[in-house]
Amino acid sequence: MSLLTDLFDAQLAVLESDVAKDLLPTIQKSVNSIAANPTVLNVLAQADLIAVSARAELPKVAQDEIQSLATWVNNKLQQLAAKAPTVAPPAQS
Repeated sequence: MSLLTDLFDAQLAVLESDVAKDLLPTIQKSVNSIAANPTVLNVLAQADLIAVSARAELPKVAQDEIQSLATWVNNKLQQLAAKAPTVAPPAQS
């Protein structure tokens, strides 16, 4: 699985919880936009739109849900980092 696939998989898993139910229309619109225009700039713009929408929803979410989500995301990011190839530093002359 690629990094992008893993990130979208994580995004979909979040949607299965009650935390993100209000974000579903925004995420669906963003995914449709990405499908229609799969450029890097559009992907970044849509990710920013989702992030802004998520920040707007945060006050509505209970603190324990936020903690649970943060723990889950951190675990997923650690798993992704463990899979990432290491890059050797450039040789110095």
